[in-house]
Amino acid sequence: QASLLQPLLCHSPLNNRCRPLLRTGMALPWDKIEKVVKIKNYSGANDEWCELKAAVAASSPQALALEAERAYLAWEFLVGFAEKKAMYRNQIINTIAALQASPAWCDAYRAMPE
Repeated sequence: QASLLQPLLCHSPLNNRCRPLLRTGMALPWDKIEKVVKIKNYSGANDEWCELKAAVAASSPQALALEAERAYLAWEFLVGFAEKKAMYRNQIINTIAALQASPAWCDAYRAMPE
């Protein structure tokens, strides 16, 4: 699954241009994301997507780095959601670009099983 987004993730020279301003951010909706990933119900995960997208957009790379311990859940969610919701492709790409600003998030993506 991870290979689906491989060209978009953690390899872009846009990293520095996509860095948001320093912000403390919003809490990522970990419980909701974990539930979607566990039951693999990405088709019905629009609300969770909106919350994740908003939280990432409101967070600085430093704030995201503090959340990196569970980044694998967000990556798995993004891959599954992208497979089911092609209409959100540009928004997903923008969210990925923001996550790329955190080396810890890139490391978590690279550590995912193929």
